[in-house]
Amino acid sequence: MLTASDVPPSPGPGDDPRGLRQSGLQTLGMFLWTHNPFYLISLALVLHSTRLWHHDSMEAFNPWPLMSIIGGYLLLVAVTGFLLIKLGRVWDDARSILLMILLLFLELTLLVDDILIRDVRTGTMLLCMGWSAAVMISECLLIGLRMRLPWTYRVPFHVLLALMFLYPLVIVSGTNDANAMVWRIFWFSPCVGVALLGLLPAVHRGRGELAQNGTPWSWPLYPWALFGFLTICLGLRAWALTLSFDPVMSQGFDEAMQMQGIFGSYFLIPVVLALGVLALEAGIVERRQALLLAGLITPLVCLRMAVPFDGASWPYLEFRQHFTARFGSPTWLMLNGCWLFYAYALCRSVKVAAVGMLGMAVTIMVCGRIWPQPGVAFGLPALPLLLTSGWVLQQGWRRGDSWYFVAGLLGACAAGRDMDPGLWIPLVREAVWWNLSCLGILLSGLVFQDRAAKYWKQVGSALLAVNCLVAAVLPNFVEPSLPYGALLAYCVAATTLAVGYAWVTRIFECRSAAAACMVFAAARLMLDSADMLKRSFHWDGALYFVVGLGTFVIAVVISAIKSARSPLTPPKLPTVIVRN
Repeated sequence: MLTASDVPPSPGPGDDPRGLRQSGLQTLGMFLWTHNPFYLISLALVLHSTRLWHHDSMEAFNPWPLMSIIGGYLLLVAVTGFLLIKLGRVWDDARSILLMILLLFLELTLLVDDILIRDVRTGTMLLCMGWSAAVMISECLLIGLRMRLPWTYRVPFHVLLALMFLYPLVIVSGTNDANAMVWRIFWFSPCVGVALLGLLPAVHRGRGELAQNGTPWSWPLYPWALFGFLTICLGLRAWALTLSFDPVMSQGFDEAMQMQGIFGSYFLIPVVLALGVLALEAGIVERRQALLLAGLITPLVCLRMAVPFDGASWPYLEFRQHFTARFGSPTWLMLNGCWLFYAYALCRSVKVAAVGMLGMAVTIMVCGRIWPQPGVAFGLPALPLLLTSGWVLQQGWRRGDSWYFVAGLLGACAAGRDMDPGLWIPLVREAVWWNLSCLGILLSGLVFQDRAAKYWKQVGSALLAVNCLVAAVLPNFVEPSLPYGALLAYCVAATTLAVGYAWVTRIFECRSAAAACMVFAAARLMLDSADMLKRSFHWDGALYFVVGLGTFVIAVVISAIKSARSPLTPPKLPTVIVRN
C-alpha cells in the first residue's frame, strides 16, 4: 500500500521538467517523421537559388548551366520518388514528390520565358526539350509504378502539359504586333478551360474506372488531386505570361516581378467555370450533394472575380477598357455566363438551377437597361429572360400548374417589353404589354383547374377594373398623339370583356368588377361628351348637363330594378253570386 511519502513530489517552478521536454521532442520528431517536410524545404531552397541565378541584365547569357541544374534536380526527384514507391512502398512521401515534379515543370517553363524573349530560336528549343522531358518523366513514372491512368484522364493531362510548355511559342511566333501579343496572352486561360472540359468523359465513367488504380489512394484523391495541383500551376502560368510577354512589361525578369501587369482575376474565369462544370457533373454522376453544391456556387464565385478591384494598375485598366470595347464588360459577360451555366445545369435535371437561371435572367435585363453595353444589340439583354420564361411556361402547361404558367407569362411580357424597338407611342407601348399580362392572367383562370385558378379569375377581373378606372380618369392631354376617343374605346372594350368574363365564370368578384367597369366607362363617356359640347358650343355648363343626364339614367335604372324585383298583383274581379 502506497503512502504519502512514496508519491514523488511535483516539480517546482525552478525544476527542470525533463519528462515534459522529452515528450515535446517526441511530438516534434513524430511530426517530422510522419509528414517529412524536408522535400518541400529542399524544393523551396532550390527554387530560390534559381531566382538568384537569373539576373535582369539585358546582356546575353548562357542558359544551359541553369537548365542543366534544374533538369538534373528534376531527374533526381523523379528517380527518388520511383525508388521510394517501388522498393520502399512509402506512398506518403511519394505523394509530396509527385506534386513537386509538377511544380518543377512549371519552374522550367518560367525560366525559359526570358530566354524566349531574347532569343526565339534558343527558347523554342529549350521549351520543346522541357516538354519532351516532362512527357517522358510522367510516362515513366506511370508505367514503371503501374499507376493506372486511363486515356480519359491521360489525354487531358498531356494536353495541359503541352499548354504549359508550348503556349509561349504561340505568343511570340508570327507577329511583332504588341496588341496581338496581349490578346494571345489572354487566350491562354480559355484554352486551359477547354482542355479541362476534356475530363468530362472521365467524370461520366465515374469511380468504377479507377477502382483498382495501383495506388493506396482511392477516388477522388487519385487522380483528381493531380489535376487540381496541375490546374493551380496553370493558373500561376497564366499570371506569369502577363509579366513575361506583355510588351509593356518585358524589361527583365526581376523588374517584371516587381511591377503589375494586365492580369486580372477575370483572366482565370474560364478555368474556374470549367472546374465548376466538372464538379457539377461529378455531383450528378456520383450523387454527391457537396459536389453538386460546389458546382452551383462556382458561377457566383466567377461573378465576383469579374468585378474590378480597387487600386488596379494602369496596364490592367487599359486592357480592361480594350476588352470592354471589343467584347463587353467582364461583369456583363459573366452574368450571361452564369445564366448559361444554370441553363446547362437545368438541362442536366438539376431542378434547383431554375432559381439561379431566373435570377440571372432578371439581373441581366435590369443591368442591360441601367448600364447599356457598347456593341450589344438592342433587346439582347432581355433574351435570357424570354428563354427562361418560355421554359417556365412549358413546365406550367405540362404540369397543369397555373403558378408556373402565370410566372412564365409575366416574364415573357417583361422581356418582350424590353425587346420592343419603341416604334409605338410610349404610353401605348406600356399599355399593350401591361394588358397582355392581364389577359394572360384571365386566360390562366379559365384554362387551368388547379386550386389557384379561382384566384387568377379574381385577380384578372380586378386588374380589368383598375385599368378601366385609369383610362376613365386619364386626361386627354397626357398623350396628345392619341386619337380622340381612344380612351373611351378602351373603356368600352374592357367593360365588354369584363361582362363576358363574369357571365362565363359566374363568380361574385368577377360580376362586381364588371359592374365597376360599366361605371367607369359611363364616367369616361360623360367626360368625353362634356368636352365635345364645350368645344363645339363654348358651353361652360356642358359638364353639369352631361352629369345631370347621367344621374337621370342612373335613377331610371334603379327604378327599373325595383320594378323587376316587386311582384305584380293581379286585378280583382267582381264577385258574381248565382242563386239557384
